[in-house]
Amino acid sequence: MYQKIFKIIFIITFIFGIALLIKPVYFYSKGFLIQFLLIDSWNEYKNKRIKKYSWFDFEAIGKLIIPKISLEYIILDGSDDNQLSYGLGKVDDSALLHEKKQNIIIAGHRDSFFKKLQYISKNDKIILEHVEGESIYRVENIIIVNPSESSYAKNNKKNSLTLITCFPFSFIGDAPKRFIVECSLLGIK
Repeated sequence: MYQKIFKIIFIITFIFGIALLIKPVYFYSKGFLIQFLLIDSWNEYKNKRIKKYSWFDFEAIGKLIIPKISLEYIILDGSDDNQLSYGLGKVDDSALLHEKKQNIIIAGHRDSFFKKLQYISKNDKIILEHVEGESIYRVENIIIVNPSESSYAKNNKKNSLTLITCFPFSFIGDAPKRFIVECSLLGIK
């Protein structure tokens, strides 16, 4: 009798555990699979100006590379929840990736594509690939602010790149702060 009850409890617990694992595994798997396809599509577009995988709802507009922390992801045009679940996003009101005398703002989720951003340091080099080549930036400042203060990142800074994500990185739920990395343009290839 007890053996049958324990067997039923075990089966229910096992099924419940599997159900709890399905959503996060699906969420991260689809994001990284799409990112793999977007990198392939971006490389084709960058080299031959041919849009591969035109059936995507997303358009790769560039790639962010931070060699020191092994971060390399495609940037999508826009930063709503849908785009940020598949990659990094250029904030709508910010400059285009190839604009040199403006402030470009890129957002990403702290628990997926910007997870490694927690290891960035002042003076780290950042490469921003775009349709006109590459822009090289250097990290000038790293700050943590309240969400209401993060709009200051949109100020009219010249020759700059701003990366923004939620903080703390290990927080579960809606994070109470914003992690902002301010970078200045070093040169263009």
